Amino acid sequence: MKTLFSCLSLTLSVLLAGCASPCVSAQPPVTEAEVRQFALEMLNRSSLPYEQYEKARAALLAPSAASVAVVPRSDS
Repeated sequence: MKTLFSCLSLTLSVLLAGCASPCVSAQPPVTEAEVRQFALEMLNRSSLPYEQYEKARAALLAPSAASVAVVPRSDS
């Protein structure tokens, strides 16, 4: 009975120690430029018709709405 209890307590402590350790990512975060480059590479490998390809490429190369500064207009 003591061995069962000691094995269970050891297992529980190992599990709790593993859950308490912070999750560290080995890779740095992906930048927007890297995502755009990957999307362009995947688009180049696709077999889209030329018009659809150009439309998708133009959308990928256009500046994103998040990086464009919006200046409010004054209606006077």
